[in-house]
Amino acid sequence: MSFNNEMVNLVLKVFDNSLITGITVSIDGVYRKVTTGTYSPATGSISKTVEEIPVKLIKRNETGLSKSGDDSKESLTDSGSTGEGSEYLEFMVAPVSGVIPSQGIDDELVIGDKVYKVASVRSRNLGPDRLVYQIKAIG
Repeated sequence: MSFNNEMVNLVLKVFDNSLITGITVSIDGVYRKVTTGTYSPATGSISKTVEEIPVKLIKRNETGLSKSGDDSKESLTDSGSTGEGSEYLEFMVAPVSGVIPSQGIDDELVIGDKVYKVASVRSRNLGPDRLVYQIKAIG
């Protein structure tokens, strides 16, 4: 077995919580992939298709955003739409074929009853293998 294959298997064990018995590292969530369709002049609207894909997530970082504009991370969103209770989060996500990293402008992460807007997605690779995706989200 090659080094890359061993690393991929190790990462997969972390995400399915089987690396160390009794320690839960990842949580279940849903990645909402929103695909924008065509504009219909008759209705004045743009069609959208929503696909919900179950994902395993590891929360990395969480920061509250203030309305004062002091927080540099606030530049990720329109300050008018960011409420006092908004959070800026970073997640690691196990690769999902055909879904990530082709992030759309309206993509979301859903964890329990909380919805986060996906701000960016970056792939972390080891050689030819995608190990994890780093997702920055606001909610």
